[in-house]
Amino acid sequence: NKSNCQSSKIMYIPQSKDTVQKALHAMMLDQFKIGYLWKLGNIQYENNRWDIPASALPVLDSLVTLMKEQPLIVELGSHTDSRGSYKKNLILSQQRAETAAAYLVSHGIDPNRITAKGYGATRLLNRCAPGVPCTEEEHQLNRRTEVKVTGFTAKQKETDNIDPDLFNEGDKINKMLFPKGFFIDPK
Repeated sequence: NKSNCQSSKIMYIPQSKDTVQKALHAMMLDQFKIGYLWKLGNIQYENNRWDIPASALPVLDSLVTLMKEQPLIVELGSHTDSRGSYKKNLILSQQRAETAAAYLVSHGIDPNRITAKGYGATRLLNRCAPGVPCTEEEHQLNRRTEVKVTGFTAKQKETDNIDPDLFNEGDKINKMLFPKGFFIDPK
C-alpha cells in the first residue's frame, strides 16, 4: 500500500571532520635516506653551456618546495658528456652544479644545505666514452644534474624494527617486543 510508505530524501553534506587528512610530510623521509640519489628530469643542458634551460625551472621549483618541506641536506652533482677535455668538463660541470645551487638559494634555501659538485665526464650513464660515436640524444643523457641526500637538518627518528608480517589477525603480541615508549602509560 502506497500510503504506508513515506518518501525521504537523504542528503549527505560532508563535514570538516570527515575530510581525509594528508599524511604527515615527515613520513616521506622514509624514502629519503642518506645516499638516496635521483636525476633531476628536464635539466637538459646544451653542449658547452651551464645556464639552466627554461624547461628545467619547474623541476628546480619542485626541488625548492621539497627542501622547504623536508629537512634535507643535498649535493647537486652535475655531469657532462665525454666530448671535450677532462679539465674543461670538470669546470663546466662545476659551473652547472653551482648554477643549480644558486637557483635554490635565490628561492630561499639555506646555502649550508647544498653542496655543488662537478663530476665532468667521470660518471657516464651509457657507452658514450671519448672516441665512441654517439648520437646527440645519447650524449644528452650524460649532461645532467643529480640530487643526492647527504644529511638532514633535524635528527631523524629511527624506524622501529617491527615486522608486521610476523603477526596474524587475533595473535596476542608480547608487549616486550615493542620499543620502549611505544605505549603511553595512561596514569
